[in-house]
Amino acid sequence: MTLINSNRIPKLDYLILLPILGLAFYIAFIPHQNYPYPLHVDEWVHLGYSKMLMGAGSVTFPGSALLEAGFHLFWGVFRLLVVFLG
Repeated sequence: MTLINSNRIPKLDYLILLPILGLAFYIAFIPHQNYPYPLHVDEWVHLGYSKMLMGAGSVTFPGSALLEAGFHLFWGVFRLLVVFLG
């Protein structure tokens, strides 16, 4: 196998991986389609933290794990956009 052929193989694998990942994300999303509330406890916790974060107006508030503050900020801003645009 030459160097030129060995470079083509990973690119083909990445292209095949995209529809597989799309199908996996869709299958994981199926339980959420007709149910407006979070399904799992950790989803409720993250939703509560993101609401507290957006209500506090600061990225530092009691009860926030510092490693997840960016995640909660992302979901808080996403929620505000959905409420504002929807």
